[in-house]
Amino acid sequence: PVDKKVIICTSRLSYEKGIHVLLEALGKLQTSRQDWECWLVGDGDQRSLYEERVRQLGIVGAVRFWGSRDDVPTLLGLADIFVMPSLMETLSYSVMEAQIAGLPIVSSDAGGLKEAVQHEVNGLLFQTGNDDMLTSHLNLLLEDEAYRGLLGKQARKWALVHRGLDPMVKRVLEVYRKEMSRAQ
Repeated sequence: PVDKKVIICTSRLSYEKGIHVLLEALGKLQTSRQDWECWLVGDGDQRSLYEERVRQLGIVGAVRFWGSRDDVPTLLGLADIFVMPSLMETLSYSVMEAQIAGLPIVSSDAGGLKEAVQHEVNGLLFQTGNDDMLTSHLNLLLEDEAYRGLLGKQARKWALVHRGLDPMVKRVLEVYRKEMSRAQ
């Protein structure tokens, strides 16, 4: 949409991914501003429950269910803010993709997410399950375009240093070298 910022979440639509937390935050956000649209990209066993909750919250026009897609990088390129509301997570490929796309990340502090997202450096962390904190972070990024841009640039920079192909290949080679030395 031309006149709205896009909040995107690429995730399986299952309980542990915390989509219900995101929906509650969006319901609260809608009461104070309507300059956003949320794209939920992915599918899962909770989709019909989430669609019903969107109706109950009165945010049907603001939340779009895209289902499973093969063009996630394109959708990330059209978005303004990435959200990962997981209740539990190890290493999130979705966060890595969003960082490479240069999006500011709003993420729960579950598991390995707090290793990839440094609060107020390359994104904003909220306490797992805390929809009020999530609402506040989304509001801040919608409000402050310069800050949103800075966090997005920092997210991309961090991802290229830590998750780019060259650093990852170097780390794998280091593991092989170490194991080969031990074997000899």
